[in-house]
Amino acid sequence: MNGGNMLDKSVKHLGVVMIRNNNLGYPKYQLPEGFNFVKFQEGDELEWAKIETSVEEFTGIDKALVHFKKEFGNQYEKVKERCIFIKDKHGQKVATAMAWEGQLQGLELPRVHWVGVKKDYQSIGLSKALITKILDIYKELGEKRNIYLTTQTWSYKAINIYKKFGFKPFNDMKRGKQEGVCSDFECDFNIAWNIINEKIESYEESKNVG
Repeated sequence: MNGGNMLDKSVKHLGVVMIRNNNLGYPKYQLPEGFNFVKFQEGDELEWAKIETSVEEFTGIDKALVHFKKEFGNQYEKVKERCIFIKDKHGQKVATAMAWEGQLQGLELPRVHWVGVKKDYQSIGLSKALITKILDIYKELGEKRNIYLTTQTWSYKAINIYKKFGFKPFNDMKRGKQEGVCSDFECDFNIAWNIINEKIESYEESKNVG
């Protein structure tokens, strides 16, 4: 699930889906000075695994590599076009995201997939630049379909960013335990969004006070 950034594990973990109308415009956020985008090259699965493990999507790099091979192992040419990294001024890959595809209620749709920013590089604008870049890729591809993503209540700070790009809550009608790409998770639309909206409101209030 997306949003392994700025996790708050004090709240109940529930999965959620968000979707945006791809006919709408979106904000354009630039990378901070000293950072640049690079595309995936063969061998970068290790860098992907390090980033996704650092944001607690996986409990170890080996498990992340196994998952990468399972989900993308026979699609390297597609990964090279649709997986991006952000490099810092030292050449270290510190963030990643994919313009991939998935199924939502039986429909094949584009998605924002595997967004991850290493903890030491969070809250400096990399996530916003990543989402801009992914939507740019879809624009370049001439994509007209709606775009979705999956995330969770723990990632309400990331969800607050997704909202800025026009992503809205999508009720996929699933409740209870579901099978995910990495592990099982619970979902309940109403409970999840009550938690998310309350936490975002408190988060915004705390920023204003600060």
